[in-house]
Amino acid sequence: MKPKIINSISLQEVQYICLELLTTFHEICTKNDIIYWIDFGTLLGAYRHKGFIPWDNDIDICMPMEEYKRVIPLLKEHCNKKDNDHILFFGDTKVDYWYDYFGNTKFLANGIMPVKIDLFPAKIIENTPEAIAIDKSLTNIASAYILGKAMHPDDILQEHLHYIPDNNGNIIIRRHDFFEYYENYMMNNKTSDCIGKNYLLTYSDNDFLVKRERDYFLLDDIFPINKIEFEKKMFNAPANIEEHLKNLYGDFMKLPPEEQRTSSYAIIRENKKI
Repeated sequence: MKPKIINSISLQEVQYICLELLTTFHEICTKNDIIYWIDFGTLLGAYRHKGFIPWDNDIDICMPMEEYKRVIPLLKEHCNKKDNDHILFFGDTKVDYWYDYFGNTKFLANGIMPVKIDLFPAKIIENTPEAIAIDKSLTNIASAYILGKAMHPDDILQEHLHYIPDNNGNIIIRRHDFFEYYENYMMNNKTSDCIGKNYLLTYSDNDFLVKRERDYFLLDDIFPINKIEFEKKMFNAPANIEEHLKNLYGDFMKLPPEEQRTSSYAIIRENKKI
């Protein structure tokens, strides 16, 4: 049953809004044969709780970069419909970003950010030390643009040094040029060409925005796409759900300490027009 929305809304109501966004996203992808899967805490919640982790307040979606490039224009078209409260944070702007947020502007988290779901494109790379070294180098340059400094500057290869800002914060190569290069790099390997051939998958930003690094995963733990129940609906999931969750979280069935079971949103309110 749909919760009743009041001025200051509850975590349950936030989860309902996110579920509506996920359902819309799933319908757009299904209609257009676009591949995606729920990931991170959303996948963990689906497996462990059959829905949201009780204290979670968003949804995580992942997809190959080639599919991400297909879905963004469709989401733009959806968001631009008359009387639509949905928004694509970066996709309809001139800001260079390689992931996005799909949100609902009727509700503001912490007073400024629409309640949202996260859309992460994934990179597919060869399972070789050379390919991993290149990928780590480019990921660290990306972190230099977003965080102001590389997380692991020693991982940046000599051949990529001209893409990073110098010590005075000046950009040697324009940000847009690097983002274009990085996006093209993430499109190098087509998913259909790599399944069953010992390729690796990792995320576009390696979680540097939350200061947490992810490992490289076997592509064949993700494909072919599976299904899982989430809040009494079926959504796409990795092929080997248990193995993927183990790689992400280790003992993923163990609950965190009670003091860590908190939402990242302090308060969520309706976005009242003045």
